[in-house]
This record gives sequence, structure tokens and C-alpha cells, in this order.
Amino acid sequence: MKKIVQKVYWLYKSDKKQTSPYVSTVLTFVGIFFLTFVVILLLLDIPTEYIFPFQTENSILQRWLNGSIYPTFLIIIFVIRYPKSKLEIEQFNNQNLKKIKNWLILFFLIPFILMMLLLIRKGIKKGLIKSHSQASVV
Repeated sequence: MKKIVQKVYWLYKSDKKQTSPYVSTVLTFVGIFFLTFVVILLLLDIPTEYIFPFQTENSILQRWLNGSIYPTFLIIIFVIRYPKSKLEIEQFNNQNLKKIKNWLILFFLIPFILMMLLLIRKGIKKGLIKSHSQASVV
């Protein structure tokens, strides 16, 4: 895993427009992990109230504060596990960085598409979305 994180860091570092490659690396991996976590929750059909204790009656500020707890926790763990100094030890050539760029796109797209499909399935189960089979019966 360390090599993958290093390659992503060097991918961002090699981009001339990138001003903070370390922050981008951290947010990339936290985002991928969070998407995958949500997909697993949806696959196991775990009620979201158990994991994300957000209530719609709360103020917007309270919901934002509650929503920032999990990502902040993941960011702290990532920064402790992969400090910037560990990522700068090794350098990679452009061919390796092109491969990792393609893989990153897949690592975002696959969980995102799965999450969308699983959310649609959940909406159909709850009756919030009508499927073709339900619409033809009505």
C-alpha cells in the first residue's frame, strides 16, 4: 500500500499546476476509502442511522459538524500512517505515473457507480423509486 500512496503522491507532485500534492494525495485516498465504505454498508444493507447518526431536524451547522467527523478521523489516521517525509523517499518515472493515473480513475469510478446502483436499489426497496415492474402493475 505504501508504494501505491507514494506513486499517487509523485503523480500529483509531477503536475505543474498542483500546488499541494500531499493534501491531494490524502484527500484522494480518504475519498476512495469513504466511497468503498459506503458501498460495503449498502451491500450489507446496514441501516445508515447506525453508522451516520444525522437527524434532519438538526440545524445545518450541526449536520455539517456531524458529517465532518468521519472524514476528519480518516484524514488524521492517513496523515499519521503516511507522513509526507515517507512519501518523498522514492521517485517514479512517467510511465509508472501514467499507469497509476488510469488506476485512480477506476478506483473512483467503480465504487461511485456501485454506490449509485445500490442507492437506486435501496430507493426501490423503500418505495421511494418505482421500478418498471412496479409501474406496470399500477
